[in-house]
Amino acid sequence: MKELNLFQAQEQNEQLVTVENDQVVTTSLRVAEHFGKRHCEVLRLINTLECSDLFRARNFALSYYERKNGNITRSYPMYYLTRDGFTFLAMGFTGKVAARFKEAYINAFNDMEAMLRSSQTTEYAKQLLKTKVEAFNQRIRQSIEIGRKRHGIYYGPCGNMLPTLPFHDDVDLESNLNNLLSFVNNSYLESMYFISEMSRREEELQELKKIIARFTREIQSKIKIY
Repeated sequence: MKELNLFQAQEQNEQLVTVENDQVVTTSLRVAEHFGKRHCEVLRLINTLECSDLFRARNFALSYYERKNGNITRSYPMYYLTRDGFTFLAMGFTGKVAARFKEAYINAFNDMEAMLRSSQTTEYAKQLLKTKVEAFNQRIRQSIEIGRKRHGIYYGPCGNMLPTLPFHDDVDLESNLNNLLSFVNNSYLESMYFISEMSRREEELQELKKIIARFTREIQSKIKIY
């Protein structure tokens, strides 16, 4: 089970909610502990809630936990509760202590769900970036293949410049973006260098053509004299 500590209740240091199957939930054990009730009482309250079967199925999931008594380990029933399930159950809890913990639970659900959405959004963005990078790299490879058929085997990457954008599954989105932007920056600088070199060579070529043309005219004029 994956658990994230997103909210510490006042005077408490224990987690109130967890993530189970990508859904924020709490357990009947935690509800009993934080509201100062016996677990069997919380189970009885859940089992006697006047809610529809559909609501119960969606918001209360029966599970089991193990507890060791001496050398004997036994399984006992418990429930996972969604936000709605907890809210429905906690409506019947009264008093200042109950109010304080209801507020703590609501905040915990809010914070956990916000983090879960953020995590899911980041993962989606990473997968989207991966898809775009792979598509771009495929187009680059195809373009190089076509270019080499037309212009020869030397068409394509220059020097140590890689022909594809980098992407690594084992690093996070931010690191992939940094690697990608660094690669693009270096490639841009290299391309500017090659363009400037081509411009300089073009100027040298034009100057050489002028020298050859002038030399040719001088040769031709001397030939006519003789």
